[in-house]
Amino acid sequence: MDAKEANASSSIRLSASSSSSMSALPRGLRLLPGFISATEEQQLLELFEAGQWQGDGQKQRQVQQYGGAVYDYKAHRVSTATTTSPPLPRLLVSLVGDRLVSAGIVERLPDHVFVNKYVHHQGIAAHVDSRDFGGTIVSLSLGSVAALVYRRVPQPDITTSSLPLSAPPAAVGDVRESDDTVVVQLEPRTLLVMSDESRYGWTHEIPFAKVFRWTDRSGQRRELRRPRDYRRLAVTMRHVPLPSGHEMTRTGAEQVTEGDEAA
Repeated sequence: MDAKEANASSSIRLSASSSSSMSALPRGLRLLPGFISATEEQQLLELFEAGQWQGDGQKQRQVQQYGGAVYDYKAHRVSTATTTSPPLPRLLVSLVGDRLVSAGIVERLPDHVFVNKYVHHQGIAAHVDSRDFGGTIVSLSLGSVAALVYRRVPQPDITTSSLPLSAPPAAVGDVRESDDTVVVQLEPRTLLVMSDESRYGWTHEIPFAKVFRWTDRSGQRRELRRPRDYRRLAVTMRHVPLPSGHEMTRTGAEQVTEGDEAA
């Protein structure tokens, strides 16, 4: 599937503007459309599709990790096993990583990359990423369009892990935007940056649905319908701390050397 097909692989029906008002976004949440070109998007899609996916892709979404460390989401820490992930791909560093640093979005090159692949009706439950990942998390959306639901956390002090919160995921068609609930539409090649309040004070989720409906702040009904060939890759870049005394190289022959910054 080429970049043009990937961009057209989601059907959006909107009765108003195509995305939430920027003023309504949680503080610290930024959307940067067109962070890479369509050609660069296709290069990254081909790179990751040629990689080794974990997961069956049917009952659960498939994932890839890069950067040496392997984050264990059941134990909520870096795995102490001898297994390591591949180094950051040179193409990803040049097309995305270096731009993040030069644009001042992050202070130093992220040392860990987690790639989620969403097909069919797959989504992810409401959660707040672990504080271990640092104050800023960036995610590049490739392929199909996605809708993310952000919900304000009543007690932000509970956001000390990446465990799903007690609130159940949104029912399909049962989401209404308000001061405490925001739906964000992510177009292909859009970079999402989470920091400040959006990082720790809001959960985010992707509804498990082929058709997701919601009501925006103006009262207009909206709909995101996934076609049969739906495919979206979320490339999340962040910092993952190593356990004390754990020896692991964060760089490799394919990694752009950043000296102590990648340690």
